[in-house]
Amino acid sequence: MKAIGQPRIEDAAYYTHSIHRLVSLYNLPYLCYKHQNLSAMSYVSSMYHIVINTYRREKTISEESKNELYHYIWGIIKRRKCILIRMNAMPEHIHILLELNPTERLSDLMRDIKANSSAWIKSSNKMPLFKGWGKEYAAFGVSHEARERVYNYILNQQEHHRKETFDHEYERLVGNIGMKTYREDE
Repeated sequence: MKAIGQPRIEDAAYYTHSIHRLVSLYNLPYLCYKHQNLSAMSYVSSMYHIVINTYRREKTISEESKNELYHYIWGIIKRRKCILIRMNAMPEHIHILLELNPTERLSDLMRDIKANSSAWIKSSNKMPLFKGWGKEYAAFGVSHEARERVYNYILNQQEHHRKETFDHEYERLVGNIGMKTYREDE
């Protein structure tokens, strides 16, 4: 008799088949995260390029304090057992490239990053003009093949934004996945 909560071989095969089916149907990328509770074939890729804008896209992230913000957000990411690959900020938004732990939900991670970093910024008074993060965020799945390109895109934000505004960048990124942006002041 099987103990409650212990996976059976048939369960592992079903879930592994389901993962392979989702990957092939939706062209999802793989990343080598092994679930100890399932078979040796349980590998999951959950790499995301995340963009979070400030409230009303106001330019409130200060150059002087953004390294401290990076470390604070990195701490949240590490506590959730996710892997930070790259982070960079401009005055009105931040880009994060990370590998999501397969046991985590992206929405929970984003809630924690936004709520906790907002509370820290306000209580530390590091960025006195900061009113909070916008209601929305954008998260885009990143394939292993695109990782370096996205990494460099995030790394070179300052250079990139000499040519393109954040509003145009955000609308373009969100539009590339067939969605429309939302503005809090609309």
